[in-house]
Amino acid sequence: MKYHPLLGLLLLCQPWATIQAQEEEVKKPKPPTPLFAADEPIAIQLTADFKQIFKDGDTTDRKWYPASFVWRAGDDTGSAAVELTTRGHFRLKSSTCGFPMLRVRFPKDSTKPNPLKGTLFEKQGSLKLATHCRTGSARYEQIVHQEYLVYRAYNAVTDSSFRVRFASATYIDPGEKAPVQAAAFFVEDDGDLADRMGMKKFENQGAKFEDIEEAPGSLMAVFFYFVGNTDWSLPYLHNVELFTWNARYVTVPFDFDWSGVVAAPYARPDARLGTPSVRQRVWRGPCWPREVIQAAVKRIADAKETIYGRYRAQPGLDPKLLKESLEYYDDFFKLVSDPRDIDRELRVNCAR
Repeated sequence: MKYHPLLGLLLLCQPWATIQAQEEEVKKPKPPTPLFAADEPIAIQLTADFKQIFKDGDTTDRKWYPASFVWRAGDDTGSAAVELTTRGHFRLKSSTCGFPMLRVRFPKDSTKPNPLKGTLFEKQGSLKLATHCRTGSARYEQIVHQEYLVYRAYNAVTDSSFRVRFASATYIDPGEKAPVQAAAFFVEDDGDLADRMGMKKFENQGAKFEDIEEAPGSLMAVFFYFVGNTDWSLPYLHNVELFTWNARYVTVPFDFDWSGVVAAPYARPDARLGTPSVRQRVWRGPCWPREVIQAAVKRIADAKETIYGRYRAQPGLDPKLLKESLEYYDDFFKLVSDPRDIDRELRVNCAR
């Protein structure tokens, strides 16, 4: 992601008061919405004029287009009229993806009769739908599985993470001869994550590492290193969401398709990092004390068997990619098994 140097200067010069959390009453956590209360894959079908939707590349004024939505999750089946829009920037380019990422907007709770009441999709406003990027490509289909599993890996490490729900998707365009069938997954809404954790969403850019809570901040940075993701920025809130809890800042990462463990064909490291591939890990966190980094490493190490188990249990994941992914994670655990390596890789090479 490119940043204007003047914008960077303005963010760095922002006074602390503009991003300082106010003392606030701690919210009572709510249960997860029905869609994200379970992990079993579901089946969905979307019917729309996808050719028209994908033709609209205006990222400054997103338009919503009508669509019909059908789902099946065990005994829970139903249909509803929904709206779709594209999302993202890089993957919206036709040179990158022929099938962009989507956002689905569901009927409001006040709709009468509400087709979602009492179903899996009750209480949903609009949701990100991660799609397969290129139709007919086995490699791009696998990216969906891989990124989904990175989300699930972070779920295993902390509840302060975006939940996801895997879906076998069918896309029907009345103007096309054949439907498209591909893997997809829904991402929990940030407002629902905030409600579930008793937090509030914080929109302002300009936060620095010293502004955020060390525990969730260091966990996020070490997890980014674990999955090999350098495509993030705290000050710009690029692939990072910021929440407040009891006047404290909590960071939550998202969008992992540029991670080294995923290694999407279109992913390239920032030239300023001087690395030849996104597979090469680069520490982008600050110089936290040794005990802070080690605590974050331990959190991930404690979840290792759960993470590996989720990879092994994922239906549709290519066995070769399963092997490569676990070997990539093995390299991390070998490195962090020696405190001297942690110091050298995650503390000496830090953002001073």
